[in-house]
Amino acid sequence: MASTTQAQYTTLEEWTDFLSRAVDARHEPLKRRKHRRYPFDGYVTIRGEYDGVSFKQIWTLRQVSLEGLMVLARHEMPLWIAVTIVLKWNNREYLLRGATCHCTQTVGGYKVGIQLQFSSSPADDEAKRRAPTDDMPRE
Repeated sequence: MASTTQAQYTTLEEWTDFLSRAVDARHEPLKRRKHRRYPFDGYVTIRGEYDGVSFKQIWTLRQVSLEGLMVLARHEMPLWIAVTIVLKWNNREYLLRGATCHCTQTVGGYKVGIQLQFSSSPADDEAKRRAPTDDMPRE
């Protein structure tokens, strides 16, 4: 009987550790943002679904921050599409979840902002999924 393993998403703690090792904090841009952005040259594999059609693409990674990525894509992306991101760096694979939150045309394609979504454990995800919202009756 073949065993299957479920991929584990990168936690916020692991992502913070990645940033501390992968970027040079001495070059922090002086901008008014919630989190500093750092230049990062690389590629990410993006998977998602839009209008019922699944897609898998490789995008150029340009910037990283504690809460997001800025990538260069060949095609325009609608906002708030859920995506799964695979980033390979230094013999490690980071599996991330996020949503497109910004898209601007630029020379050579589109700058796409991805807001990362972290959870500390699968149990936290389940608790959030089951949590009542303002329009749901509370027990």
